[in-house]
Amino acid sequence: MLNALLNKITLLSETGTEATTEVTGEAITEAVTQAVTEVFTSAETAVESVTEMVTEAVEAVASGSFNPSAFVDNLKYMGAGMVGIFLVIGAIILAIVLLGKLTDKKDSEE
Repeated sequence: MLNALLNKITLLSETGTEATTEVTGEAITEAVTQAVTEVFTSAETAVESVTEMVTEAVEAVASGSFNPSAFVDNLKYMGAGMVGIFLVIGAIILAIVLLGKLTDKKDSEE
């Protein structure tokens, strides 16, 4: 409703007619009230969603399904992944340097 009201106001301002004859204060108040209500409704939904996620996380920790030693066990895989990333980046840099040297045009002195 707010978009329709704003479009109407824009159209009235473009045509040069007086907005007071077409748009009343009540219509503006109603549209703004509806927009604010929609914003608060979506904010409440977001808060409920975050609350549910936090509750699930707390329940998982409380039930003992959280295993800190699993993080330590996975460090070797994370390390191997990081080494792989550095090797790929190094190969890309090496390829760029080699292509730069191979395609380097020498300026001929005249």
